[in-house]
Amino acid sequence: MRAGLSIICALLCLGTMTGFAAAQEKPLKLAVVSIQRVLSDCQEAKDINARMESAKKDFEAQGNERQKTLQQLRVSLNDLKPGTPQYEDRRKEFVQKVVEAKSWQEISQEDMQRQQKQNMRSIYEKIEQRVSEIAGKKGLDLVIPDSRQPFPETVDNISLDQLRAFITSRTVLYAHPSIDISGEVIAALDAKYKEKN
Repeated sequence: MRAGLSIICALLCLGTMTGFAAAQEKPLKLAVVSIQRVLSDCQEAKDINARMESAKKDFEAQGNERQKTLQQLRVSLNDLKPGTPQYEDRRKEFVQKVVEAKSWQEISQEDMQRQQKQNMRSIYEKIEQRVSEIAGKKGLDLVIPDSRQPFPETVDNISLDQLRAFITSRTVLYAHPSIDISGEVIAALDAKYKEKN
């Protein structure tokens, strides 16, 4: 009885080990995605960048207008005699406008930065979704972000630490073009974006 139990345990262990070995023999299916390429080439990211650039120009135009107003107030303040009621009224108005301009600038910059971060997070989550869908369809086991950027043409203009950081930030040393699914990810993102617009 004990011998039979030992044989069954041995067979179970052998079966488990054989299954494990067979699982290990299956080649790992990999792909890479250039996040930088996807972010620069997909239509939604292009549209977001265009909107942010427009908002930045509006911000700069409003800032210039506020600076003009401050400059005009400064000039008109210089035309008045210090100590007079008109001078004091204009000085208070000038100080108030300076404070308002600084406050507006800080709030506007914070709003723009927050919007940029929200946009970046949203587009990255969409990239992850499309990558997951493509990986499922292709039976991929692992998709690695390919962050390789072209190597600087010359090292004369960068420090040793900058060069070291550039080299160590590269997550992929080599990837055959056939495993790069960046184009498929861009196409999937564009198709989904077109559906919603």
